[in-house]
Amino acid sequence: MDMTNDEKVYGIVIRFAHYKDYHKMLTIFTPKYGMVSALSPGSKRPKSPLRAGSELFVFGNFTIKVRGERKTLSDVEIVDPFYDLRLDIEALACACYLRDFCEFASQTKEDNAEIFSLFIRCITFMCHNKINVRLVRYAFEVKIMDILGLNVVLDKCIECAGEVTKGLFNIQEGGVVCDNCKDKHFSTVKVSPQAINTLKLIGELPMDKLSVIKLNDKIEEEIDSFWSKYLRWHLDKKFRAADFMDKTRDF
Repeated sequence: MDMTNDEKVYGIVIRFAHYKDYHKMLTIFTPKYGMVSALSPGSKRPKSPLRAGSELFVFGNFTIKVRGERKTLSDVEIVDPFYDLRLDIEALACACYLRDFCEFASQTKEDNAEIFSLFIRCITFMCHNKINVRLVRYAFEVKIMDILGLNVVLDKCIECAGEVTKGLFNIQEGGVVCDNCKDKHFSTVKVSPQAINTLKLIGELPMDKLSVIKLNDKIEEEIDSFWSKYLRWHLDKKFRAADFMDKTRDF
């Protein structure tokens, strides 16, 4: 789908790069066109009308002029600048990780509306509801894997569909395994039922209900251990922002 001239595009700035003395090159994530690269002319000047709308994670309506392959920003109506993300290093690191994941996921999806909506909901709750960013991260990961058709099975055995009372998770198959079927699965890791149930609940609850879940360090470490292996196996991708987010725990 080609963008028309002077089209108003709903989106969020997910990257920017300085260009010459006074300009920026923006990457705007949109539900309609996916990732859009556009020049923001003069936006580094103190009095530029585009200055505020060309910052990282500004969400709004962007009017873009199109001349051949070149796209130039002409106006921004800011919906939410998500300013408070800049005041919390762990939330900012999480937002950068979610952004990287969205960029990766958008390469395999023609329709980015679901991914965009999920990203905005997560950013909104981290910024305005001061929710535990780890909960937001897990919820995002479970939901986006489902969007990509890689949904994880946590409520029944992936072999026989029976009840699972002991914690065994198959990394390659993406689901829990019951005690009767464990001998048929060789890539399983031991995980406590509490960790499995916590991740299941995180994936099921709407974003505005996540605050009812209280993560302790032990459960969080367990989820990190098996869930990160699952993501890496199925995506064949390592996100550097995820490592930075993990380091922010010590800040």
